[in-house]
Amino acid sequence: MDKLKEESPLKEELLPLPGDYSRNELDDLLSGRFFPVIAVATMAAGFAVLEWLSFLLHEPRHPWLATIAAFLIGLGAFLYSKKVRKMAHNHRLGYEGEVFVGQILEGLRVKGIVPIHNVPCEIGGKRFNIDHVLVGPKGVFAVETKARKHIGTNESIDYKNGRLLIGKSYDSSNAIRQIKSNAKYLSDLLGYTGEKMWVYPVLLFPSWFVKPSATAAVENEHEILMLNPKAFGKWIDPRPDILRREQIDQVVMVISKYVHDEISKRDN
Repeated sequence: MDKLKEESPLKEELLPLPGDYSRNELDDLLSGRFFPVIAVATMAAGFAVLEWLSFLLHEPRHPWLATIAAFLIGLGAFLYSKKVRKMAHNHRLGYEGEVFVGQILEGLRVKGIVPIHNVPCEIGGKRFNIDHVLVGPKGVFAVETKARKHIGTNESIDYKNGRLLIGKSYDSSNAIRQIKSNAKYLSDLLGYTGEKMWVYPVLLFPSWFVKPSATAAVENEHEILMLNPKAFGKWIDPRPDILRREQIDQVVMVISKYVHDEISKRDN
């Protein structure tokens, strides 16, 4: 990998694609947790088989001890892998949601809107990312994708008692607080570079019907736009232009440079 990097004629890191952050987390989860546990369980089972073969061949062995050890290791591996598989499923769902939304947002380029995906961020040593940033005549938007599986039929996104209601369950991910924090981070970042401006926080729920009353309540109470991603284009069309072309180019350049620098810093 290092050799390929040294030989590459490209002098800058490539900008991330939609879903890169979630895909990398999924890869790390499988390679760092799932596969090693399966390998240990397989070796334990193999050791037990060898013990039994030696026992049947009348060599002095302790197959029952090896079998018990293999069983306990296998049981632990099964329970742990079940937990990891659930985590992997959630990462996979998040990845697919980000890619789906990213493809929709890419279609906004015809409206003069520039999407930038997976903007890396860090506060106090804690790393996170902004799924998508949109820069265009209508302003700057920080977009968070929330892909959630459906449990029943006719489910929707609602807002009750000051909390998001996803289907029949209240949101446990603090999505509202997360996207407000992400938008503030981006606004502060632009401010440090002399491009301070309001960043509009956006929550998108792919494949979900978002009740108009919930959209209105969240926007009025938190100044957050909450929609199905397919409705975003129609929502943004009637908004007035607030950025000139040169401002858009400047903001895109600032964010792109920041992403390049962050990726290079993390790779070193």
